[in-house]
Amino acid sequence: MSTVNPYIQHLDRAPYELGCLIAKMPQFMPRDRAFTLDELHMSQAVSVHAGNALDSIEHGLEALGAALFSASECRDFPLHQQHIGAIGTLIKHLAIESQFIRSCLDSATSDQSNHEAQRASAPPARKGAPA
Repeated sequence: MSTVNPYIQHLDRAPYELGCLIAKMPQFMPRDRAFTLDELHMSQAVSVHAGNALDSIEHGLEALGAALFSASECRDFPLHQQHIGAIGTLIKHLAIESQFIRSCLDSATSDQSNHEAQRASAPPARKGAPA
């Protein structure tokens, strides 16, 4: 059965969507049972948005590095100290943000693995019994 995940929206705004999801999620995801469909959707959406946010940060930093390298070779384009400081602050912030996003991704991946293990170890449903 395929279902649309209502929590995967606005893929171009991954960090914002990730923050909103974290605010909506229960403080602790269940470890003693399989997720409800809603909990599974939330956890999967965290993985999607965290992955997208990390991709954006990594590609942006790579592009910024390439641009700075090119600029450093051009004598007609001097880099000002305040710009270098602002870029350093931005890079530091993005590195810290990516560490947080990575921990969200790792946690969601662990939660999903636990969900699969709980589902696999659950006794089979009896015919006619509610799922």
